[in-house]
Amino acid sequence: MRIGRSVLPTCFFATIGLIVAGADSPPMPKKDSSAVRTAVWQLPDERIGVRTAPILLLSRDDVAADLNLTQDQRGKTWDMIAELGRQAAELKGRSDKDALVLRRKIDQAQLEWLNRELSPEQNARLNQIDLQWEGPSALVTRPQISQTVHLTEAQKSKIREILGAAGKSAPTDLARRETVIRQVFRELDETQQQTWRAMIGPDFFVVPRTASAR
Repeated sequence: MRIGRSVLPTCFFATIGLIVAGADSPPMPKKDSSAVRTAVWQLPDERIGVRTAPILLLSRDDVAADLNLTQDQRGKTWDMIAELGRQAAELKGRSDKDALVLRRKIDQAQLEWLNRELSPEQNARLNQIDLQWEGPSALVTRPQISQTVHLTEAQKSKIREILGAAGKSAPTDLARRETVIRQVFRELDETQQQTWRAMIGPDFFVVPRTASAR
């Protein structure tokens, strides 16, 4: 089953404001004498299972390799993350109308950058990895996803129950994560399972860099 590009845009771009989260905030990338950027920050494994801004996924070596990002694209990624992070930091703590407008502009800047700097194929794959990164919670946290999969209210309630019971597990507990995914998957009928598989694409194995290779 194919999922058209028009199905996913509104769920594809999570707010970039999440990148200013204390110690996780990305610093400015460095440049060496040959003007080749060197990464000084990557989205940490502790964010696995948490919806985040797609551009932050591009900071990771494993995602960059999956998308076949060029060194130039990686350099531009770190520059853009730093710039959007700076803009978001200036709005931290503000909830006035002007701040909301500026946050939407930051989101729009991310969207435009991704469309400009990534190929359609890279954007489509990033979309899939974005859903796999968040995991099954995307079925109930993203209205457009639940609508596309045609979840019933009873299914959404059951999925929330499963996710709630697993809420205390560390996101990098891969065995527990796989168990939760299987439990949620069993709540979907065959057509819904096929739709979800089409949306997330080939498996992207998120293995914490601190874990033993398997």
